[in-house]
Amino acid sequence: MARRYKETESMSVREELAKKISVTDLVQIVAARVFVQKLATYISVALTCRKFQRKALVKALSFSKGSP
Repeated sequence: MARRYKETESMSVREELAKKISVTDLVQIVAARVFVQKLATYISVALTCRKFQRKALVKALSFSKGSP
């Protein structure tokens, strides 16, 4: 679309292409932001789970060391 926009001399065609290009860019930006937010949430949840797993493991080890 960008190539066609640059090569055309018709202003009406350029206007239509400009609308489509800007909408396409906006959709890509929104999709990228959603992906980044989902990735950040996934990482946060994974780190939280690991913290709980470590605490549980430490608790289990300390319990096993205390038993005869």
